[in-house]
Amino acid sequence: MLLVIPSITVKDGLCLGKINYPASDYPALEYEKPEDRARLLRKENAKALHLIFSGENEWNAKNIDLIERIRQSVDIPIEVSLSTIPEDLSFLKNILASGIYRLFLPPDTDDSYVCLCINDFSRQKIVASLPLENASFDELRHLKEDGLDRVCITLPPEQRGLPLEKLQDCARSARELKLRLSLLFGVYSYESLITISKLEPGYDSVILGSALEENAFPCQNIWREMELKTSALD
Repeated sequence: MLLVIPSITVKDGLCLGKINYPASDYPALEYEKPEDRARLLRKENAKALHLIFSGENEWNAKNIDLIERIRQSVDIPIEVSLSTIPEDLSFLKNILASGIYRLFLPPDTDDSYVCLCINDFSRQKIVASLPLENASFDELRHLKEDGLDRVCITLPPEQRGLPLEKLQDCARSARELKLRLSLLFGVYSYESLITISKLEPGYDSVILGSALEENAFPCQNIWREMELKTSALD
């Protein structure tokens, strides 16, 4: 079963990207606060959330507070993608202590640092990020030897097409190595979701980017109409 996980990208404490609403007589809803966006996605049946921090220091106290507010707002697992790593593992402990389910390390994280994270936090909590173009069998085997159980294959946020042959090759390698795979970005339609779900061997989770904001899936127009009408009644 494929788990679909919405992502929330945060910059300067607010969500990047606005939700598109169909033309109507109602004012558009912003949902700029990450905790409000999280509540909305949960209402839309999200089973997990993925946080990405953009253009700022992930290790400042405001971001830790923000993570805790989101965690208190929804009752589902929350993942965090890191763009930089701290020298002191205590900063990672602070993030995990705020209730985070998994940490996704940035690409090219040093092997020794990966091993330290696994030793301190367990392999269930730590995920390596790997751009698809670098996802060779040897690289996946290298990550497995570091002690990882899961790798997140990443595509550029703006990429709208799926390189299916490469994705399939990567999935076959992961199956041989007994690695679990997530896919970050690249899915912008219901048809793409179905395609990914049918890959054998396949990915067990897909993390969506702006696709949800752009109402890429059939059910979303109904959600948007109901949100606007509910807001008008408040």
